[in-house]
Amino acid sequence: ALETYEQLVTRDPRNSEAIEALGNLYVLQERYDDARDAYERSLQIRPSGSAYQGLGEICQTEGDADCAYDAYSQAVAIDSDNAQALLGLAQILSDRGETARAQPYNVRAADADPTLIPAQAAAGEVFLENEQYLRAIATYRRLVRALPDNPGARYNLALALYGQGWELQAVAELRIAKDLYRNQEN
Repeated sequence: ALETYEQLVTRDPRNSEAIEALGNLYVLQERYDDARDAYERSLQIRPSGSAYQGLGEICQTEGDADCAYDAYSQAVAIDSDNAQALLGLAQILSDRGETARAQPYNVRAADADPTLIPAQAAAGEVFLENEQYLRAIATYRRLVRALPDNPGARYNLALALYGQGWELQAVAELRIAKDLYRNQEN
């Protein structure tokens, strides 16, 4: 696939989609400098949320939080439902200790992509902290469906259920979580 995209770009050096795809392939090969160059070239031709997201991931991998923040912000400006970019913004803000600013990005990422497990987990924590138990329950139930053997998801679901006053369901989830924790230790 790499050769195919390299040939496409050689034939049409203004094909921003092919250049971006080339960047994605370079990432898979851990050729981060080449990937960064490809994303930047693609963005010069036609800005896209996915190319900015890719650039943000490269910057974050390289430890350049300011570059990553700027790139993710651009991705969200173009595509407000870009769950990966929203999650990236939340992670950077959390790393900076700005959890209050990170929380809305976590929630937006979870809403944008219900299959994005890290976003669901982060949003669930936000809901628990803010005593929004029904939203926490819905979020942790999605997590439990996706990861039925994850004791942490079960435990947090139990906390949300308990907060809502649904003690019998909470106790049942706590028992499952306890059993899962025990199984992990063995």
